[in-house]
Amino acid sequence: LRSVEGSRPLHVAGRYGSGHTLYLGFNGTRRWRRAGRQAEFFDKFWIQSVRYLVEGRSLEGRRRGYVQADRDRYEVGERITVTSRLQDAAYNPLVAPKAEAALQVGSESPETVVLMPVSNQPGTFEATLIAKKTGRHSLRVRTAAAEAEGATIETSFDVVLPSVETNQVWLDTPLLKELAETSGGKYFDIDQLDQLAAAVPDKTRQIEVREKPDPLWDVRGMMFVLVGLLGVEWLVRKRYKLL
Repeated sequence: LRSVEGSRPLHVAGRYGSGHTLYLGFNGTRRWRRAGRQAEFFDKFWIQSVRYLVEGRSLEGRRRGYVQADRDRYEVGERITVTSRLQDAAYNPLVAPKAEAALQVGSESPETVVLMPVSNQPGTFEATLIAKKTGRHSLRVRTAAAEAEGATIETSFDVVLPSVETNQVWLDTPLLKELAETSGGKYFDIDQLDQLAAAVPDKTRQIEVREKPDPLWDVRGMMFVLVGLLGVEWLVRKRYKLL
């Protein structure tokens, strides 16, 4: 908004202490009564503005900050970014060299996670984790102001096994072609099956046999060998009274 004094903002929303603040640089909202049906724009603006101020005081006044992960669900091996915004006893942005949190997976013993301050963002801390175990993960930030009031600053997220095969169910033709070429083969679509037989290299060989083949079983001595083996078996069974 431009005036003789210079430019000034029309609308500013922010926080002071534990509550929200709202500034209006104009006084013409009464004209909105003539817009819309039954002054719907006028009513909506002021109802939401009052709700913003009241809820900000009631919610923020009961906690000393928040912590959240960038997603609610991760797969093993993925990177997890955790961001926390903390306040001190006077509800001002917490200034500290670090913030500590307890990460617990299921019923296992919690481990300590260190959150480092973010530059140019007072009261904001951040940490990067690697999803190693599956299950429900709970992250609770510990601050002196929150523990003194019994307040809890925590968040939770899930870690599951990788599901690349079940998520990507479409045909990856470029990858199949690459695998075929690497192994010395060739990729065929289903409408190219008639070309498959012609693409198979001819590995037939011709062997020249100049003499008549003599099968091993078609010799006179083989009969005597078989009869001899049967006779030996009969004698052994007879001697040792075997069935």
